[in-house]
Amino acid sequence: HAADFVDRVLHFEATARKKAKAYSFPFGPDTYVSEHTPRAARLAAGSLLALVDACLDPASPVRSGMAVVRPPGHHAAHDKAMGFCLFNNVAVAARHAQQKHGLRRVAIVDWDVHHGNGTNDLFMDDPDVLFFSMHRFDKGFFPGTGFLEDAGKHNARGYTVNVPLDKGFTDHDVCHVMRFVLCPLMERFRPEAIFVSAGFDAVRGDPLGDCRLSIAGFGW
Repeated sequence: HAADFVDRVLHFEATARKKAKAYSFPFGPDTYVSEHTPRAARLAAGSLLALVDACLDPASPVRSGMAVVRPPGHHAAHDKAMGFCLFNNVAVAARHAQQKHGLRRVAIVDWDVHHGNGTNDLFMDDPDVLFFSMHRFDKGFFPGTGFLEDAGKHNARGYTVNVPLDKGFTDHDVCHVMRFVLCPLMERFRPEAIFVSAGFDAVRGDPLGDCRLSIAGFGW
């Protein structure tokens, strides 16, 4: 993230205490902050970094894990917060794995019902990060990005893979995409680490996602 953007997010830890209202919307109508938000954002990103360190430490028995954190991250861009996201946790963790632990090829899989537009844009010109997203895509559905044609830029074209799906997609759709799109991609890219933005809002019954995945479908 841009340094001034990080400073702006952390600035609210001090300024929010001076306001009468418990929360505000400085980043737009879908992303609120309070005096506790900066600490929560740091803990969310930091817990993922700690998990990466544990998984990549040769002396550690940990080789995989899940960070259940809020705020989420995949909508946050280089210098912009949106969609409840302040810091792009998975993007920060991927860079951490590369810069601290010397990994080169990293894959990010995003199966949230909404397109991970922030992660998409952060790595669109980086051939060392494979970004894959399958998501609901139809008129008026947030964030309105994730076209099939959005495939990366310059020498990284082909390393961003978006699979837009119709409203109401099911286990069968996800199984098909995983088997015939994602698995061949992974076999060719051969990532040294795989990160997953594991949103579960495509599950049947979610009023916003309005799709029909079963609970078992997430374990395919």
